[in-house]
Amino acid sequence: MSLIRVVWSKILEILFPRICISCSRYLSQNEGENLLCDACFDSIEILEEVPGARVHSVGLYSSKPLRDLIHGLKFKRYIKAMSQIEKLIHKYFEKNPNSVLKQCDLITFIPLHPERQRKRGFNQAELIARVSENYSHISVQPLLKRINSTQEQSSIKGFPNRAENVRGCFELLVNTPVNQKILLVDDVYTSGSTAAEAVRVLRAGNPQSIIVFVLAEVR
Repeated sequence: MSLIRVVWSKILEILFPRICISCSRYLSQNEGENLLCDACFDSIEILEEVPGARVHSVGLYSSKPLRDLIHGLKFKRYIKAMSQIEKLIHKYFEKNPNSVLKQCDLITFIPLHPERQRKRGFNQAELIARVSENYSHISVQPLLKRINSTQEQSSIKGFPNRAENVRGCFELLVNTPVNQKILLVDDVYTSGSTAAEAVRVLRAGNPQSIIVFVLAEVR
């Protein structure tokens, strides 16, 4: 039976060859189930941390391969994107061995509304947080819940409109640790309105500090 599956897999590769979601080049057998070809993946520049910054990102949103990888996960629900996302986070910690992220006490993440998470099947921010946990050795703890189902921020233009869209959408969970250094994780930092609202709510728990970590940042 296993031989049949192998043969069938080879036939499918010939009939429906996999292509890179960024450059549309055919993926080689060595590139396996990746969404990005090796060339596109290697072109993603890993950023160095800026001392004193409150937002840290793996790369820039202007990088098309990184943007396409995030969109593949977030909008097309390609959960296998996490394989290369994990590699990028690993590269980030290699480039920043003394990362300020490692000095935090706990990791939390931007939550999705339960209805949206059921439709998507996962919360991409939580997946990124769980991977970050492996390399920072800091535990993940949900601190926020989403009480309003808001419009997708990517469909809204301008900071004032985005800020209004997420105003009051988060609520602090009970038993939030006090005087802790919190690492808040999301996928993308664009206008900063979602992170700003989350930080505003988290401050009610009297943390010592809050740092934001994302895969991609708009600069």
